[in-house]
Amino acid sequence: MPLFVVIHRWKKEHFKAIAKKIIEAKLPKDAKLCSTIVRKDKAGGWCVWEAESEKPITSFLKTIPEWESEVVEAAQWFPPSPDLYGIMHALIS
Repeated sequence: MPLFVVIHRWKKEHFKAIAKKIIEAKLPKDAKLCSTIVRKDKAGGWCVWEAESEKPITSFLKTIPEWESEVVEAAQWFPPSPDLYGIMHALIS
C-alpha cells in the first residue's frame, strides 16, 4: 500500500488546541496512521500514513484548520519495501 508523509506546520501557541483536536479526531477508515513525530519546539511535525490515495488523508487534514500541511507520496527505504526495488530498478534502467 502506498505511503504518504505529511509535513505539518503551525504556530507554537496553537499546539494545545491542535493536540486536543487530534486526540478527539475520528481517523479515516480507509487510511492507516503509522507514525507521528512532533518537533521539540512544538511548531510542527510529520506523520506517516498508508492509504490507496491521498484523498482520505487530505480530507482528514481539513478538519484541523490551525495547521498547514503538505502531503508527499513516499517510498520506504529502510527496512526495504517492495517500492524500493521498483525505484532502484527505474534508476538503473
